[in-house]
Amino acid sequence: LRGKFFRATRVEVPKKLQVQGALLLSRSCFGSSIWPILTVPERQRIHTNILGSLRSAVSEKWSDQSTDDDSPMLTDSHFLEVYEIRSPYAFVRFSRLRLAIRLAKKAPIELLVLVYAARQDTKSWYSALVDDLQWMCMCTPQASFSVQEWFKFARNDPTAARRLVRKACDSKAARSLTIAETRPNI
Repeated sequence: LRGKFFRATRVEVPKKLQVQGALLLSRSCFGSSIWPILTVPERQRIHTNILGSLRSAVSEKWSDQSTDDDSPMLTDSHFLEVYEIRSPYAFVRFSRLRLAIRLAKKAPIELLVLVYAARQDTKSWYSALVDDLQWMCMCTPQASFSVQEWFKFARNDPTAARRLVRKACDSKAARSLTIAETRPNI
């Protein structure tokens, strides 16, 4: 894809980013929906890898020197804002929240009990979900849910829950939240 699609000058940048976003969710972030709380270095690695692939999709050069047209390389936050791209860790949050919706709708009660039993472990998937719901509340005012309220909402109206997750992850507020602004989990 890199040689034929991402370097093609006739393909518009939004289309390139759309394809790259789909690749990130299906390949790079495959299985991220079950990841527990990540450490700061793990988050930074995800940030670096995802932004690197997004920058390569729009053919932005990684260089300390100026480019041919003397335009400086965009900072990470400016890059996300200019191209209106989901922030790197939001890809992981998106996957985890979507899994929570599927669990609320389809999982047997025994699995939900097992997930709830791990709530005391600060590095569990449940703790990561709590962190994601707090983050989603910061991104979208109408997303103020406890975990129990979220599961009830997702069970009753999974379509609205999926829309709310997408809205939160793609919001300007989500792009502005950085690794340093989120709760450091070491």
